[in-house]
Order: sequence, then C-alpha cells, then structure tokens
Amino acid sequence: MGTLHPEDHPVLGALALAASSAPHEQADAALHGLDERPAVKSDLRHAEIEMYCDHDDLALQALRSARTRLQSEAVPPVPACESLAEVSWHLRHHDHVAAAAALQRAYHQLDA
Repeated sequence: MGTLHPEDHPVLGALALAASSAPHEQADAALHGLDERPAVKSDLRHAEIEMYCDHDDLALQALRSARTRLQSEAVPPVPACESLAEVSWHLRHHDHVAAAAALQRAYHQLDA
C-alpha cells in the first residue's frame, strides 16, 4: 500500500481542508468577539426588562456585564460601549426615556 495524498483523493482533500480551517474560524470568531455578542445582547435584554420594571439596580448590573463582555473583545466596539455608559448614566439620574433611547442605539451599533 502506498501513501495517501489529499490531492489524489478529493474526499481526503476536503476533510483535510475542513479540519485545517475550523480552528482558524474559531480563532477569528474569538478575536472579533462574535462568541460574546449573543451574551451581550442577552444582558441588554435583561437590562431593558429591569428598566421597564423600575429595577434600576438590576438593570445597571446587566449593563455592567454587557460592557465588560464588550470591552474584553480584541477590538471593542467603541460607539456601543459609549452608548452603554450613557444608558447607565441616565439610569443613575432616573431619566428612563433617555436611557431607553441610548439602549436602542447600543442595539443598533452592535449590529452595525
């Protein structure tokens, strides 16, 4: 039996390519923080619900968690981080209308 070469066997070549690209895709996702975005959005939804229920302290905790996750990214999305800081500021000053508007901006900036 001879040595198998991926270029001689299309299936082996495809498997080799898939195996070699998977770690790179995972590394790219981690580098860009794509793995954190669902958790960030979950924190934002939690904050929004707590704001609606007038639980400002719990909303601030959820916002702090979201900001920490975003700031841990290799390249943090500065506009979204600034909007979350603005939401927190408005909440601490009991301006729920401005806080809700800043939270909506943060949602949109995360998707941009």
